[in-house]
Amino acid sequence: AFTNGEPDKSQYRKFNLKYNQTIQDDPEGIRQIVRRRLNHPEWILPQLMLIDGGKTQISAAFSVLKEKGLENQIALMGLTKEEEILMIPQIKNRSLISWKRLRLPRNSEALQILQYLRDESHRFAQKYYKEKHRKIIVN
Repeated sequence: AFTNGEPDKSQYRKFNLKYNQTIQDDPEGIRQIVRRRLNHPEWILPQLMLIDGGKTQISAAFSVLKEKGLENQIALMGLTKEEEILMIPQIKNRSLISWKRLRLPRNSEALQILQYLRDESHRFAQKYYKEKHRKIIVN
């Protein structure tokens, strides 16, 4: 969660993912996180959700926005790994109809803030993962 381009740690949330199998399923994890995040009307709705990934991951998040009737209220985009391409879903009549791919220059401030947001999210998630698994190993 960022406000005015800076991390807003008071808005950070931790979610335990539950999978039916032992294999990690990124789209399912994204659906769970977005669904749980939006199940709290007392939390501020985000203006934008930045998804780490491409079409598959964004589609998973979009399915939950649509389920909640929020597909026109919360902007959604993805940032692909390595190539750092922004994937922006084009939505019409409550359906995802196409994709806009946008490659920003590496020195673009817009790209840098999106990378910062993604990297901070990874840092927070990895810290939580390590804390959680440290307890499992100790117990």
